[in-house]
Amino acid sequence: MDLLQEHILPTLHNAQKFIPPSIAAQALSYYTAFSMHFTSLRTSFFDPYILSPLTTLLNSPPDISSILLLLAILFLSLKVVDYARRLIAFWVRLVFRLVFWGFVVSGAWYVYSVGWGRASREAGWLFGLVEGFVDEFMAGKESARNGAGAAGASPPLYGGMRQRQEQMRWQRS
Repeated sequence: MDLLQEHILPTLHNAQKFIPPSIAAQALSYYTAFSMHFTSLRTSFFDPYILSPLTTLLNSPPDISSILLLLAILFLSLKVVDYARRLIAFWVRLVFRLVFWGFVVSGAWYVYSVGWGRASREAGWLFGLVEGFVDEFMAGKESARNGAGAAGASPPLYGGMRQRQEQMRWQRS
């Protein structure tokens, strides 16, 4: 009711300049009928059955208002945490994408500047280097699993795959 009295009626009074008097009088009569009908409805139904039980519930000893306030604070804090999670995920994803596309662009630039032949030779050398590191790592895991990694044994870099490769070379020749 306050909304009607505070906002709609002043607007209607100001709009009388632009609204013909017959339509304005009719709208005002509709408002008064509406107001009288809902005033009786409010006093007979809304106040005793909705408003007064709600006020007694809100003012009861375990304050429902404090519980509602805590729930509102929990909701807002979860919204803030969700926003922070999405923000962090965005920046991490952005960094990984920039690094990935940086590698792609720098690799394309390198192939463009040195040519396909040299780039493929150096890529083969790089993959061989990585394969050697993986083989040494796997040999170290196998030696540790078999008990060869005890005290006094050589580390896998010197007593691992390289030593086996040298033995295989000697056996072939």
